[in-house]
Amino acid sequence: MTLDSLHKDLLGEVFNLGAGRAAASLSELLGNDLEIGLSVPRTDVLTMTEMAELIQDGKDEEFCGVSLNHKGELSGDSFLVYTHKESMRLVQLLMGGGLGQEVGDRADFTDMHEDALLEVGNLVLNACLSSVANFLSLEFESDVPHLYSGDCMKIISNDGVFPVDQLVLYVQIAFSIEDEGLNGYMGLCLNMDAMASLETHLKHYIDTQLGA
Repeated sequence: MTLDSLHKDLLGEVFNLGAGRAAASLSELLGNDLEIGLSVPRTDVLTMTEMAELIQDGKDEEFCGVSLNHKGELSGDSFLVYTHKESMRLVQLLMGGGLGQEVGDRADFTDMHEDALLEVGNLVLNACLSSVANFLSLEFESDVPHLYSGDCMKIISNDGVFPVDQLVLYVQIAFSIEDEGLNGYMGLCLNMDAMASLETHLKHYIDTQLGA
């Protein structure tokens, strides 16, 4: 799959719409006074190795990730990855923790923390996927999300199911909660037919709607 700058910009806008819907859903679900915003500052096509290196960025810590399998015209797996510190801070804020509160240890994770991360991941991933599907008139259905922790490559490759040279549609998502900026990294790993279908629909939309 090869995308030029116009395709990437278009996908970025579509993912932004999905992130906006996810932010609204999270705010409604939590029912608290925190102002939640999500934005998509970067969209690109990378290999698994390139994405892992970009996310890792020299950080010597564990990561947490929510993985979602989906079928249909967007058949494949999507995942939302955070560093341990960012995932803990995100959960603390969403569960009523004060701004500036010290981040706890991984051992402090409870079932409630994990459920909160799964809920966030499920909302964000499905909102972004639905935005792409609705925009390009594609159909898909999602399975239940799963939570993983540990090495970044292990998480995004689904513990080695996907080869390191597998192409991934990479999306960096910035969480803005009050004055705290937290980064989530989304990957969309489609099978070859779904990747080709997405590329075809993007090109068709640009040719028919934008006259490119």
